Amino acid sequence: MGFWMNISAFFRLTALLVIGLFASETAVLAQDKMRIFTHGEGTFAKLLDDGRFIGPGVDLLRCSMRALGQPFSINQAAMVRKGRLIEDGGMDAWFPSLVSGPEHRKKRIAYPIGMMPIYWYVSKQISIDPDSADFKKTAKVSAFPGSTTERILLGLDFQVQPGTDDENAVVLWLMEGRLDAFLSADFEGLLKPGARKFMDTKIKRILYKNFDVGVEFTELFLRRRPEFVQHFQKAMNACKQ
Repeated sequence: MGFWMNISAFFRLTALLVIGLFASETAVLAQDKMRIFTHGEGTFAKLLDDGRFIGPGVDLLRCSMRALGQPFSINQAAMVRKGRLIEDGGMDAWFPSLVSGPEHRKKRIAYPIGMMPIYWYVSKQISIDPDSADFKKTAKVSAFPGSTTERILLGLDFQVQPGTDDENAVVLWLMEGRLDAFLSADFEGLLKPGARKFMDTKIKRILYKNFDVGVEFTELFLRRRPEFVQHFQKAMNACKQ
């Protein structure tokens, strides 16, 4: 009887050790898992009802991370939250991110994962040309708070109005004349059905410019892993082949 009790105790101990090893491994992976966020605009990363993300940017991201053996998660957040996520250390990378701005920012971006068109969204009642000098001087324009397009507007002396992170409110503001134009990537897929109907009938979009887009890593993440952006760039280039 003592023999079988010893065997039983041995297997229980072995099972506990195996469970402990798996728990430890899971904890390490969870700790090392890269936290990536996307705004969901355009076609690069679309959130499905079941919580999965699809799109060419997601495919390239998965291929690159798999090549590096790097676990990661993707979550969606409004661009107004980007700054707070960075400050709180709750985000390691953001995509798709426009390749624009100062050189030190561009060095934190692995690109291109593709090209993204940026549009002026304008009420059909507005006849003024967005490329005209009068437009820059008089038009009430805005963009999503915290976005690169907002920084573009502020850097070019437009008459910038405080924005909103509610896509449906943007359509309403354009219809009501609270804004004359809104600069953004395609956000139409994020609209509720009613707002989408008004977008189709009351709002026009005019191409502003096409931008390279990539995966932007935070300064805090790259201080911990300064070599990662170069490794990711190489893996991404190989995946694109």
